[in-house]
Amino acid sequence: NSMPALNDITAAEMKGVLDQVAEMCPDVARAVKSGDISVVFTGSGSPCINLRLVSKEVAQAAVSADLIIVEGMGRAIHTNLYATFKCDCIKVAMIKNLHVAETLFKGKLYDCVCKFDPAEP
Repeated sequence: NSMPALNDITAAEMKGVLDQVAEMCPDVARAVKSGDISVVFTGSGSPCINLRLVSKEVAQAAVSADLIIVEGMGRAIHTNLYATFKCDCIKVAMIKNLHVAETLFKGKLYDCVCKFDPAEP
């Protein structure tokens, strides 16, 4: 997120975390330096994300992405569970709504979901 939303980390905060991880891990440091790993601002302050309204930076980064990670119940489940991409995608979230847990996943409140979607041909 570009702005705070609930308890989500902002892109600016994530850049700081990534810098700290890069200091501890040479592989991450190399990936950051080469641009293989980056943090991109969504242009949103919502816990959900409308993929038609993302920032220009997100749209440009997605064009050449090998993997997209959509994180959080709002982004990964509520608004994009069935979204498809031209690259592999991982959707990960903790379910914080009993109705969603029971109806979509036949699960329980606070179950974690990790869904891998291979690239669309």
